[in-house]
Amino acid sequence: METKFVSIGVLHHDHEVWSKEMDFIKEGISFFDKKLLEVTSKFTDESRKVEVEKFQNQIAILLKVADDTKEKVEAHEIQLKSLASDKKFAEGEELMTYHEDMNQNISGLMKEYIDFRAEFRAWLAKCL
Repeated sequence: METKFVSIGVLHHDHEVWSKEMDFIKEGISFFDKKLLEVTSKFTDESRKVEVEKFQNQIAILLKVADDTKEKVEAHEIQLKSLASDKKFAEGEELMTYHEDMNQNISGLMKEYIDFRAEFRAWLAKCL
């Protein structure tokens, strides 16, 4: 894989955006979790129990992945600051490869969240 070199400012900007995206996902998931609790408290039949458990599991997984990803972004930012302050770019290639992988992972997580949101909304419309 060819490594692209960009300024530290660009990398820092990516970290800020990714951190905010993880906060966005966590806030959205929190909203859907509260909505799920609100809606399920009105259910009287057991037929929706499997569906509810599926969404509860998805919520738990998405929150865990978003938390873990945010921690990785923060650790990556610390590594980047260390490289910048030491002016050591011998590790730059490894850092850039990781940065590109991180970008792909976050894009995948955002897609998972969007898919979850669409599925939850469709289910909610069906239930209400």
